[in-house]
Amino acid sequence: MAILRFRSLVSVAAAALSACGSAQTSSTTTTSATPTASAAPVAEVASEQTSGGMVLEGQMGYLSAAQLQSVLGPAAGALSECYTDRLAEDTFLSGAIELKFRIGADGTPLWVIPTSSTLGDRTIEQCMIQRAMALRFPRPRGGETETTYPLTLDGGDDARPATDWPPSRIEHVATQHHGALERCTHGMVGPFTVTLYAAPHGTVASVGVSVANQGAAAAIDCLVREVRTWHVPDPGSWYARSSVTVR
Repeated sequence: MAILRFRSLVSVAAAALSACGSAQTSSTTTTSATPTASAAPVAEVASEQTSGGMVLEGQMGYLSAAQLQSVLGPAAGALSECYTDRLAEDTFLSGAIELKFRIGADGTPLWVIPTSSTLGDRTIEQCMIQRAMALRFPRPRGGETETTYPLTLDGGDDARPATDWPPSRIEHVATQHHGALERCTHGMVGPFTVTLYAAPHGTVASVGVSVANQGAAAAIDCLVREVRTWHVPDPGSWYARSSVTVR
């Protein structure tokens, strides 16, 4: 059974991950995203311990907050363009997203996934992932490392955001399509959070998906295709947004 969960428009706080046998430090700032926006990343790093003049590190590699910011700060504008380009077509879009990076020993991203998103638009999310994958970081000290990077995006004073719906408005639709959702996620570990926009006349205008882990990312496109076929309640003269969590 799909579990519906309402997600309001809030800045997403980056989650702190723990490296095996080590403590971590993190800091984050989320901003309204514009072509000149910037946001500070959360550094997922292993702390150092000194013993007998030797530096001991956890299993995860290390990049300092300054090293991460040197790459992700300048990239904020390009990532935000993925949103502003779509906003010209669909003015109801807005929300927050958190990208999780796995950075290889040579500084190349191994994968990037949306671990949290209220944007509800696969085109934006995929564009951000593609641009994030093209970034190059300094070589982490001690091997591969991870970081999360949050952005909050809104269209400004001239935009008209969608109305937020409680999950009860689309619960029966998710139940009707339970089998198809399960086929998309078969054998994968969730949860998968699907955010959709209901358009006038009850069609689905846009869909986005966030996942809990990299192994679940293979289900995203299938879930998007499935949800785009749904017929949902008519929101009236303007768009409405709601989310469903598939476990």
